Amino acid sequence: MTYTDNELREKIKNKTDRELLKMVKIEHGDYTPETIKLAQEEISHRGILEKDIESTNNNSSVSLWDASTKEKGISIRWLSFYVDFLLPIGAIINVVSIADILSSELILIYKLLILYLNCAWVIFLIIVYLGLRRGRLWGYRLNFVLLFLKSISSAIITTNYHFLAFFFVFFIWSLPNAVYFFKRRVLFDAP
Repeated sequence: MTYTDNELREKIKNKTDRELLKMVKIEHGDYTPETIKLAQEEISHRGILEKDIESTNNNSSVSLWDASTKEKGISIRWLSFYVDFLLPIGAIINVVSIADILSSELILIYKLLILYLNCAWVIFLIIVYLGLRRGRLWGYRLNFVLLFLKSISSAIITTNYHFLAFFFVFFIWSLPNAVYFFKRRVLFDAP
């Protein structure tokens, strides 16, 4: 998405001090030079001290959600649980199932196909985890793909009642999570 100069200035003015510092010192490679210049101008206009910049730069595990959620009145308990617990557990379970597939008595072609799909799923979970954890818009968008694929895969894995499994997982898991994440889009917004 391309912003006009005034829209970009307004977006940068609406960022918290911490978000600006993180943008300039930690995530500077994710932004255009013009955007970084505007952020630096806003930092100097606000009078943010250099020591604040250094302390933010040294803290590579700055949480995107700590200050901005309190300011915006957004609850993130489920978001933290989902990102920090459910996604890693999902990846671990799939890694364990890879070992189970290797020891199974399946025909080689089926074993390779299932192995390939499980490896791809683990990599996809890791990518979504990294994107969400870092508060990236691409991670936010990939999470919706993950939620939809979860519904599809549950229908495929189920031996009977594929249609019922899809709707059950979709309405009980994917749709509520999609609504939850949709309401928290502002946490992943970047110019």
